[in-house]
Formats: sequence, structure tokens, C-alpha cells
Amino acid sequence: MVDSGALCHMTGNSRELREIKSIIPISIGLPNGTNTIASHQGTVTLGGRLRLNNVLYVPTLQCKFDL
Repeated sequence: MVDSGALCHMTGNSRELREIKSIIPISIGLPNGTNTIASHQGTVTLGGRLRLNNVLYVPTLQCKFDL
């Protein structure tokens, strides 16, 4: 079992997501103090083995990670 410590996992790259579905829009606070909206979520697989479910798609998020 892995505990990332994150309340919500997020990505700004929709190509990383699988099984994408619409959700009730929620407000997301960004590190620069502004807010944006997430309206979709999906699944991301890291390293071919670790699966993260319910990852929020935040189009304005500028962070990225290597898969």
C-alpha cells in the first residue's frame, strides 16, 4: 500500500487520463493564490503498475510528472 499524502491527485494533461468522466465542477486553489475549476476526472497509471483513481483534470495546472 502506498500513501502519497495528497488529498486529491491532479493533472493538467488530459492525455495522461484514462476512463475520463464528467464530475460536478469543483473549485481548485492553485499555488499562485488563484482558483480554477475541475470538471472531469479519470485514472492515471504510473510506471505501468501504480494506478491512481479519481485524478482531477485541471486544464490550467502547469505541473507535470514523468510517467
